[in-house]
Amino acid sequence: MERFFRRTGIRVKLLIILGLLSLPYPVLMGLLIRQQNVAIRFAEKELLGAEFNRSLFQLFSRAESQGFVEAGELKDVDALNQEMGEALKSGELWQALRPLLLAAGADERRQRFLELNTRVGDTSNLILDPDLDSYYVMDITTIRLPLLLKRLSEISERSDQLLARGSITDSEREQLLLQESLLEEQLQGILHSQQTIFEYNPELRPAMIAAHGKFSTRMDAFRNRLETLLFEEKADSAGRAAFEKARREAITGIVDFYITTSQLLVILLNKRIDGFVMQRNVTTGIVAVLIVTSVALTFLLIGSIIRPLREIGSRMNEIADGQGDLTSRLTEDLPDRDLSVLAAAFNRFVGRIRDIVLEARRLAGRQASSAGDLKSSSEHFGRDMQAEAATMEEISATMEEISASADQVAFSVEGTVQATHDLMKSMDRLSSILGQVTSLINRTSSLTDQTTEQANEGRQGMQSILETISNIQQSSALVDDIIMIIEEIAERINLLSLNAAIEAARAGEAGRGFAVVAQEVSRLADQTNSSINDIGNLIKENSERIERGSATIRTTVQTINDVIESVGNISRSVLEISALIPEEDRIKDMVNASAGDLLKRATGIEQSSIEQKSAILEITKAIASINDAVQRSARHSTHVLERAVDVDSDAGEMTKLVEKFRT
Repeated sequence: MERFFRRTGIRVKLLIILGLLSLPYPVLMGLLIRQQNVAIRFAEKELLGAEFNRSLFQLFSRAESQGFVEAGELKDVDALNQEMGEALKSGELWQALRPLLLAAGADERRQRFLELNTRVGDTSNLILDPDLDSYYVMDITTIRLPLLLKRLSEISERSDQLLARGSITDSEREQLLLQESLLEEQLQGILHSQQTIFEYNPELRPAMIAAHGKFSTRMDAFRNRLETLLFEEKADSAGRAAFEKARREAITGIVDFYITTSQLLVILLNKRIDGFVMQRNVTTGIVAVLIVTSVALTFLLIGSIIRPLREIGSRMNEIADGQGDLTSRLTEDLPDRDLSVLAAAFNRFVGRIRDIVLEARRLAGRQASSAGDLKSSSEHFGRDMQAEAATMEEISATMEEISASADQVAFSVEGTVQATHDLMKSMDRLSSILGQVTSLINRTSSLTDQTTEQANEGRQGMQSILETISNIQQSSALVDDIIMIIEEIAERINLLSLNAAIEAARAGEAGRGFAVVAQEVSRLADQTNSSINDIGNLIKENSERIERGSATIRTTVQTINDVIESVGNISRSVLEISALIPEEDRIKDMVNASAGDLLKRATGIEQSSIEQKSAILEITKAIASINDAVQRSARHSTHVLERAVDVDSDAGEMTKLVEKFRT
């Protein structure tokens, strides 16, 4: 689940939130519709009970009026019982009452009727009617009128028994009067229920007043006839007939009033059902409108959140891909304060990055310039070293010639004793050779001076290169400091996003969207930190290369110092050789002046030749050493040139990197 939410975009997350927030609406609508349907079924069941009791009451009233009913008259109630018996749980009681309606068993029939009437009133929810007007109409139809009919039937039956006997005792009269008072009590209860109905529903007054007036008139006529019959000394047939007529009319009045009130009850229940249906439809419409409205508002909200975040993400992707425009800025005047703060922070961040890139570009330019100077100096130094090497080769060849000449002088000295003429010739040749030696010595001295001067210039150039590399290292250190500042900013952004996520977690569902935004900010900060680390690694690698180049140049400087010292040694040797030349001239003069002293001088010359050969060998060795030093310097200069090329290449790469950003 956590991996799913990490891979899911903000739009999908907001849509999930929309679904979760919208979920209660259909559930609430379903619950409300279910509640309305329960109320509708409740009222419909009341209608079933009212219809069943009305048919049962009419059937029972006919049985009470006629004494019994025909079997064909039971088919309507049988059909209702078959249709509604299971719902109303009336089957068993109806089967017990049914045979009693066909016979003349009045007491048990009345008892079974009241039981069945009460059972239907209970199971059909009539007793639990929630509205006062319909409740009191139910009270009249389900409770009071059936009891009133039962009381009237009991009084009529008892009166018939007493009239058939022909006399009424006082106690029997009191019992009848007591039953009449119970009858009066039911009538008063009906009147009270009717007044309550009128109070809560005045619209029922006209219909009930008319029906109740007829009902009251017939009941009063019955009671008057009963009292007349009770207080007459002897009732004749006409009086009994009048009493029977009043009884039948009273039953008819009860039935008519029952039918009227039952119809009013049906009307009230139908109105209630219609009201529930309308309320259900209105509720469904309102909830549907709320769902559509919430979905529309949520999509608008998602758009207002996604658009700024996409713009920020686009800018960050441009910077991360190395093609970003660091001069562009986000609009900070946004409707959402949090997005405005994020846009402002992003603008500050881009501004800081722009300053860093500009500084890196400047440093890269300086490094490229220094690398170019180093490359040029190294090439010049290399050419000078090659020239020096060629000169040393010439000096070496000359010294070999001098060595050969010295050998020849030694050979000539050996023949001096035998041929003075040959000696003079040899002396002339020696004079010529000494002139060449002098010329070579002068050239060697000049070359050594020039070599020393060029080596000093190379050493100064290397010192300049070292200073330039030191400046580059200082610039790299400055870049490292700037990168550390950027990393600190990224860490602070991570810390701020963590605090925002904690606050969003405390806010619960209300802060879920903000937590997602904080997570995205943290991820962007991590990407920035990773990019800065790459730049830092590149700068570190460049610094290491510069350090290696610096070490190489220092080695080259030391080598140049060695070369200068060796050239100084050569110069001193050449000066020593130059000091020997006047001595050779003096010997030549002495040889020319005294041939007799030739042997002695020849021996001296031989000794001098040996010494000269030894000196020439030393000079040759020194020149070879200088040549080796020059060759090493040339190799080092080549290495320095390679390092300079590397530095120049690194500077070019750094310039290309920073040039990718538009500043």
